[in-house]
Parts: sequence; structure tokens; C-alpha cells
Amino acid sequence: MVPVAAPNPPPGTTGARSEPSSPAGDAAETSIDVPGPVPPPAKPAKTLTIRVPKLRLPRPSLPVTLVEVEERPPRAPREAGRGFAGLTVLPAIIVAGWLVTGLPLLLAGVFAPVPALLIAAPLITALAVNVLYRVPRRWPIDLPGQPGERSWHSAFGIAGTLVVSAEFTVWQLVMRSPSIFAGRRPGTAFQTGYWLAQHGSLPIPGSLWAFGGAHQGLNLSSSGFVEHGHAIVPAVTAGLPMLLAGGFWTSGTSGGTLIAPILGGLAVLSFGGLVGRLAGRQWAPAGALALAVTLPEIYVSRDAFSETAVQILLFGGLSMVIDAMSVRGSAPRETAAAPADEDVLAAEGETESPSAGETMPMAAISPPAAPPSRGPRLLAAARATRWRELVPRAVTALTPETMLAALGGLALGLTSVLSLASLVYLVPAIAVAGILLVATRSAGIAFCIGIVVGAGYGIAAGFLLGGVELGLEAAARAVSRLGAMP
Repeated sequence: MVPVAAPNPPPGTTGARSEPSSPAGDAAETSIDVPGPVPPPAKPAKTLTIRVPKLRLPRPSLPVTLVEVEERPPRAPREAGRGFAGLTVLPAIIVAGWLVTGLPLLLAGVFAPVPALLIAAPLITALAVNVLYRVPRRWPIDLPGQPGERSWHSAFGIAGTLVVSAEFTVWQLVMRSPSIFAGRRPGTAFQTGYWLAQHGSLPIPGSLWAFGGAHQGLNLSSSGFVEHGHAIVPAVTAGLPMLLAGGFWTSGTSGGTLIAPILGGLAVLSFGGLVGRLAGRQWAPAGALALAVTLPEIYVSRDAFSETAVQILLFGGLSMVIDAMSVRGSAPRETAAAPADEDVLAAEGETESPSAGETMPMAAISPPAAPPSRGPRLLAAARATRWRELVPRAVTALTPETMLAALGGLALGLTSVLSLASLVYLVPAIAVAGILLVATRSAGIAFCIGIVVGAGYGIAAGFLLGGVELGLEAAARAVSRLGAMP
């Protein structure tokens, strides 16, 4: 075997190499590399690549798009909260709607079932639909926590308040004791309501001929009625008799005796709603129960007293004012004509303004002109007013907070229709109106308009139906309650 050296040895070297000696001690043998044929280089191996197509499965598609939304409370607690708010102000809306429609009919002498129901029913329905839909479902006084933890507040509040109000109404219906004779205010109101249900007008004409004509010492005055000329004027305002007349229209005298206990139960319900707004809905049943077990409330709910109806309007009006401050009304939208007018004015200013290189002569200095009188200023303001835009502006101004504030002020003002002595309760409303004007101007203006309209109804009822003397006497009693008179 002849070893073959590398075909190209490096420079300076030879192809000879020495073999190591065998361990047997043989002599060293020297081998010489002899150049030979060079083997061809090996070809690289071929690689066969087989590509298998991927199996593509269709992606499952949903008929809806999944998006991440903000966590909202369940529908049941939300509806229960709104139901609590609406149910507790509904008595005030019903009483206010009946008085607003009944007083003009009474002044016209046509206070009858058909016109009263035809006007009052649509008005009450419209107020209930437009106002109850906008009441808030919660208030800032509610306890914090997850929606699931607060769900029992609404259910317990509305169920407990309804149970207390219903039990109180049933109790008063069983224990009612109406006054028939005009020895006190309840008897006077009861008899006046019966007269209104039969004749629909005030004052009551005197009938001396029924006693054989005029005689010396014969007069028609009593402790509950006052003789005014040739007529008899009741010594009570017309608000409560108008409510009692609705009961007389249903089932006669027995129906008239049911109105007082029903008004007492509605007053308890309204007070529970006010407590729920101020202390939390879970405390509404406790507040309603606290009012129901008081002796004055039990006493006035068994006879024709005006205090229960005043409570309905007072508590319901305050609740709606709180709702107006709690709900977030939408900002009034600006009309499209305003930006266009601004653009026109800007364009006119650009065309009429002088260029930078021109100079304008200085006007002569003259003494200031006298301000125009009030009449021309009012005429100029009336001419500048765009009457076509008044209706759209009024519609856009009817936000939830303005509607609730206006109706709340109207309910508070209408307490004077039930009793002119209720004007005392409107004195703190002056401070409330100032706070509302500072907080939200639109709600404050609506509240002031509502309370002025309601108080105007009461003053008109006292002076036009009761005579100037009785109106002044009732106003004097109201002022004496304030301590301004002895």
C-alpha cells in the first residue's frame, strides 16, 4: 500500500513523512508519496422538498358584534327606582291638574262633571307622561356600592311605602267621622263641596223667601258662612270643596266622605317619597310610618280638613324640585340661524372696514346724546325680536330640569288655593328660588314662574270667590302667623 500525499502541498514542505516505529522494535520504514490521479469532487446530495397545502378552516362568525360597554345596573332596579320617583309625585300632579282646571270653570260658573273631566283628564295625563318619564332613578344621597348591592333599596322603598300608605288609608276609611253641620271648617267645606257638586258656582244665592221673607233679626250668616250682600259666601277657600265635589259626583254623600281618608293616604305616600330623596329610598317606609302614626295626621285624615291636600302639594312639590336638581337636563340647542347671522355680520364688517392704507377722518366730538325714553326702547326691542324663533326656543328650553322645577313651583303655589294661610309656607321658597337661580338659571326661572302662577290662583280664588273682606281677613291671618301682626 502506497500512501498518496495531498495534491498541492503547502510551499516549503515536502510530501515525505515518517511512520512511528512499531512496538515490536522493527526498523523504521520511510515512505515516499508518489503523485497519482486526483479523484473527482463529490456531488452534493439533492434534497426533495414536498409542500403539503395547509388546511384552512372557516372562522366562526357571530351575527352580532361584541364590544366592551360600561357596566350598567340591572333593568329591574333601574325601573324600580324610576317607579318610586314617579309614584310618589303622582298624587301632587293629580291634585294640581284638578285645581288648575277646576278654578277657571268655577269662576265661569260651569263647574260640572263633563267639562271638568274633559279638561282635567288630558291635562293630568300629559303632565304625568311628560314629567314622570323624566324623573331621575337615583339621587346623590343613595348609598355607594355595586348595582347588585343596591338593588334592594328600590324594591324595599317602593313596596314598603305602598304598604304603609295603603294600610293607613284603609284604617282611616274604617274610622272616618265626617262633619255635616257647619259648626267647624270641615263641616263648612263638606257643605260647600255638596253645593258645588249640585250647582257648580259660587257664591250661594240667599233664599230669604224660604223663611217667609225678610224679618227683623233674620240673617243667613253662621260660623261657617258669611252673608255678603244678597248671597252667602263660605268661610273657606274653594280648593278643598272642588276636591270633595269629585267624590259627590261618584256616589253622592258617601262618596264625599271617602275623599278625606284617601287624601290622607296620598299625603303619607308623598311624604315617603320626600324622605326617600333626602335620606335614601330604604328609609322611605320608615318616614311614611312615622307620619302615619302621629295623632294630628290621624285626626285630619278622618274629616274634611285641607291640611292633607296641602301636604300632598307641599311634599310633592319639594320632591319635584329635588328631582330638578338631581336630573341632568340636556343643554338647549342653538338655532341654525344664529351662526348664519354671525357670518353675515362678519362679512359685512369685512366689506365695510377700511383697508390698512386708508385713513378715516375723525368724527367731531359732541356731547353725549340723551338716552331714549322707555317707550321707544321697548318698541325697538319688540321690532328686533324674531317672533318666529320664539316657539322653537321655548320648545328647546323644556328640558327635564325646567319642567320639573316649573311643576314643583306650581304645586307649592297651589297650596294657597286650599288655604290662604299656606302663603306662610311659601316664604322659604324665596331663598330656594335664589339658590336655584344661582345654580341653574333656567330651572330657577321656571320655578319662579310656577310658584307665581300657583300663588296667583290662590289669591284669585280668595278675592273673587270669597269677596274682598274674606280675602283680606285670610291674608291677615297668614301675616299674623309670621309674627308681623299681634
